[in-house]
Amino acid sequence: MNFHYKCLRCDFFEKDGTKELLTCPKCGSNLDITYNYDDIKLKQPQIFNMFLHPELMPISVSTDIFRTKIGGTPLIESRAKKYLFFKDDSRNPSLSFKDRASAIAILKSIELNKKGIVTASTGNAAASLATLSALTGQKCVIFVPESAPKGKLIQILIHGAKLIKVKGSYDQAFDIATEFSKVSEYYLRNTGINPFMTEGKKTAAYEIAYQLNYEVPDNVFVSVGDGCIIGSTYKGFYELKMVGKIDKIPRIYGVQAMGANPIFRAFKANKEDIEQLKANTIADSISVGNPQDYQKALRAVRKSGGDFIEVSDKEIMDAQREMAVSEGLYAEPAAAAAFAGYLKKKLEGKTVILITGNGLKDVDATEKSFNFDFISIDPNNYDIEEINEKI
Repeated sequence: MNFHYKCLRCDFFEKDGTKELLTCPKCGSNLDITYNYDDIKLKQPQIFNMFLHPELMPISVSTDIFRTKIGGTPLIESRAKKYLFFKDDSRNPSLSFKDRASAIAILKSIELNKKGIVTASTGNAAASLATLSALTGQKCVIFVPESAPKGKLIQILIHGAKLIKVKGSYDQAFDIATEFSKVSEYYLRNTGINPFMTEGKKTAAYEIAYQLNYEVPDNVFVSVGDGCIIGSTYKGFYELKMVGKIDKIPRIYGVQAMGANPIFRAFKANKEDIEQLKANTIADSISVGNPQDYQKALRAVRKSGGDFIEVSDKEIMDAQREMAVSEGLYAEPAAAAAFAGYLKKKLEGKTVILITGNGLKDVDATEKSFNFDFISIDPNNYDIEEINEKI
């Protein structure tokens, strides 16, 4: 296979991509999947989905198993703001960006002849894995913190996954899922330490570039929890530049909730490592106090010349409502955080907001945050003129 392992921190390099590695065997840091970029010539895409550029994908089995499109999501031009676009990944099969990583996990599991797949999640990655596992006939085991929203738990259960609720945090669920993978024959999907998950998530950058005729935007805003999505976004643009498809990498802006902002803090303090904290935010999908993929997140922002932004829960929910009313896009709180960061930063230039999950994933957060107005009438006793007047 034309890919290799490279450590983000030390000089470890493993040319044989067929070896099953998660983290660096030398220093314990996270790994990159790299390619022989000088030898790669991208062919004209045959289909618009996440496998747009198969020359830059680390898989050897057929993708026909999915029977439906993953990726290939719309890039929607803003109705309300100039030079603004929304990459709406809530249109994926499980209504989440996480399907891109789950697809790679399933293909790698088949390739390695594993019994099934296991992951830890605050909800979206788990719901995604359950959905795609049912779609392809794979077994999966899910560890979630008890605080995961009901909508996501129902999505996991209806698809037949084995669900284990952890009476604790996402970080604790992450550790237990990792431990389970070591004693079972289940492939570990945990994005924070599995370098192949980046390879699925980076495909959003490929699609953005393709949809803009390879004239990349000036700025891309990404909500940040574990750090994998923002790291992947940078890697996608970086690889397109390495193979000569684009001439610049957009500035990448990471947005964290104030109650779950260890990567923001490390960036602002110019540190290489984070300090763990107890996460507390309404945006459950980015409620991570001990992010595992922070190295790639920091690299993405620093190398691209971007920035990290923190936003309050109120700013997140206000952004959710503005996006819904002004654009017709209902994003879950964690996805709306990216738009909140954009509103706070007030940048000029062509900008893309990555929408990573549908608002129906967590309607409780919306219901708790707003007092919606509506008119109630008796169908047997109403005045149509009065209704018109009220409207």
